[in-house]
Amino acid sequence: DIEVNLIKGLKQQILDGAGLLKSDAASYCTPASSLILTDGIRSTDTAAFNGKWFKTWSGISRDIFYDLGYHMTVTGFATDFLQLKSWGIALPSTFTLYLSDDGVKWYPVSVQYLTDFDDDAGIYKINVRLAVPTVARYARFSFPVAAHTYLDELELFGTTEIKRGVVR
Repeated sequence: DIEVNLIKGLKQQILDGAGLLKSDAASYCTPASSLILTDGIRSTDTAAFNGKWFKTWSGISRDIFYDLGYHMTVTGFATDFLQLKSWGIALPSTFTLYLSDDGVKWYPVSVQYLTDFDDDAGIYKINVRLAVPTVARYARFSFPVAAHTYLDELELFGTTEIKRGVVR
């Protein structure tokens, strides 16, 4: 069983917490149809407009959903967030991975707490290995959005086969 990025190349569905106006979303946010989050390319610099950062703005929060297509074993996840205080781009306070068997009932499997950098600019890297591999068909990444929150390359690690002894 080789671990892979289970969502590489997948499209996502995105829900904001406050019902952004379409005109505002079009002006300030990367379209939900963009594959920037799963294209396998990480931004290695803090240039906010290099075309590699997925931009979110306002709307209280974001929930980013992926349908894996069938049940798989999830072993971890990773992403990067950009902080660029001089441009009003801030880190979220938390980043949570939820999993689901049916896309209706969700259970949190990991909550990460982020702390601002002292410097103006920086990339906050999250890379988590789950204590217990978990079987799921759907994944949801959630985080609060105050003003501008930019992230890059969501990854969900695991195997396409269901391992013995995993949580269901």
